Amino acid sequence: MVLSAGPEILPDAANEVAFPAQQARFVRLVIVRTRSGQPCIDELEVYADGGKENLALASRGAKATASSCLPGHAIHKIEHLNDGRYGNSFSWIAAGTDNEWAQIELPRAARLAKVVFSRDRTGHYLDRVPEEIDVCLSMDGSHWERVGPRVITPRWTGFRGTLPPPPPPPRQSHERTPSSAAPGATWDTTATLRYAFLGEEHAWLKAYGRADLDRRLLETPYRQKVFPPHVADDRLPLAPLSSAPKLDGTFGDACWAEASRGVARVADLDDFDRSPLVEQTVSAGWRGEDLYLAIGVSRLLSSHLAAVSSGDGS
Repeated sequence: MVLSAGPEILPDAANEVAFPAQQARFVRLVIVRTRSGQPCIDELEVYADGGKENLALASRGAKATASSCLPGHAIHKIEHLNDGRYGNSFSWIAAGTDNEWAQIELPRAARLAKVVFSRDRTGHYLDRVPEEIDVCLSMDGSHWERVGPRVITPRWTGFRGTLPPPPPPPRQSHERTPSSAAPGATWDTTATLRYAFLGEEHAWLKAYGRADLDRRLLETPYRQKVFPPHVADDRLPLAPLSSAPKLDGTFGDACWAEASRGVARVADLDDFDRSPLVEQTVSAGWRGEDLYLAIGVSRLLSSHLAAVSSGDGS
């Protein structure tokens, strides 16, 4: 079952909450419930009916206030709510987890129709995301009116239907006995690993109604690594060779110059532009009914070098 009164609140998106236009001077975002710790907002924007300019900016005379602010972290300030800058380093974090609020006081009342907010619009942090919010308006900062429905990000609350039974435990086997096992005990590593995976799938199915990976597994308070996308075609033509190569373990044979050649490089995870850690080349060609492959590696990370299959996957 999905409970929602609006779209999913995403950490790296400009989450818009539109409502019937109403005259107001004060705008309050009430964070009823948060996922993964205290709520974080890097920018709270306010827009008039049909307007495209953010009225909440401090540079326009607006003032930001909040219910609380996380102590001990100087970079998270209330004034970051409307400084026009995005990202975790320019954000506000509340001291509590539930029923916190962030507020904008405009220099003058306006006919308001939309609020936009984000946790970290640069996409580096995915935690501390509000899950349930209200938008409230006021003319005097004392008497508040909630506008529009409460926004509740969709979440699974349980499995609908007949839940399948958990996987049976693995049978005893004489394949291997680990040193930590009791005397006479047996250990089937393959069956035990399969049982562990099935048990995890069953737990997710029971808790969230589906067995695939949930978005919450991808959340982390740390910066996400973004790499350049792969460009180019991995499919290379299989070239005919004018002569059979010598199977001597070198690339000096002239026929390899006629072969198709592909290169794969593994980069440093923390410095993609640095020279690759590993480079693997594959040259391929055929002569008669024989397929010839020449695989070169600058460094071995595994004993598994390649998998060869036909076009239909066999």
